[in-house]
Amino acid sequence: MICDELATYELKVKTLKYYQSLQQSIDLAGNPKINKFAKEIGKLDKVLIISPHPDDDVIGMGGTMEMMPNKSNVKILYMTNGDGGIT
Repeated sequence: MICDELATYELKVKTLKYYQSLQQSIDLAGNPKINKFAKEIGKLDKVLIISPHPDDDVIGMGGTMEMMPNKSNVKILYMTNGDGGIT
């Protein structure tokens, strides 16, 4: 179920909270989300993501980055200096 905040004004609070909790625990197909990173990567661990170009990190592994337990310890290294772009 996808709706904006205005569309939820007439729902009862418990109904809205129920659907919001589903959003956290299942994917768009209704399958349970399993966060395998929570077992392997601790909240204090540092993560380095290497990306060939800006935006390739999000395109290639945006969902993976979303499941990282501590996003403030995730750094992205872009392997381009911007040369060769359209001028």
